[in-house]
Amino acid sequence: PLQVLRIDALNKVNADIIDLQALKDNRLIPSLTREVKLIATGKLEKSVSVRGIKLSKGAEALIKAAGGRVEA
Repeated sequence: PLQVLRIDALNKVNADIIDLQALKDNRLIPSLTREVKLIATGKLEKSVSVRGIKLSKGAEALIKAAGGRVEA
């Protein structure tokens, strides 16, 4: 099942590149999760690189506006 996560949850992640494993390591998603989609709810307070995670258009815009990168 698809796990939906608010963009402001990324503020809690202690990793340079945020991927599925980083979200699991920071206990933001269950360990059995295979698919995540970030939605543009809340504020992103740091520049992050996101890899292999689905994004809403708004979430992608917030990541880029904060100086971050989105990788496939």
